[in-house]
Amino acid sequence: MQLKITIKGNKLILDNNKIIYLTKEMFSKFDLKNKTELDNETFYSLIYFRIKLSAYNMLAKRDYFKKELKNKLIEKVTFDEMDTTEDPGFTF
Repeated sequence: MQLKITIKGNKLILDNNKIIYLTKEMFSKFDLKNKTELDNETFYSLIYFRIKLSAYNMLAKRDYFKKELKNKLIEKVTFDEMDTTEDPGFTF
């Protein structure tokens, strides 16, 4: 399944208007320039990369217990309207 995307500046906008903020590293790693669609594997890899980046940024500011960090990341990254029936295999 292909996900339709729009890229404006450093934002990746999904069909359902959810926004993922991108870094220059993400643009090059996932070859996002001029893309209009992402396959599921690339999408989940991109999300996983973004979650790790958020976790590193949060941990740079202060220490968290594992459960506290997991809950903060879940609050931050919610994709309620997306089809998440496939298990992307993320582990915390």
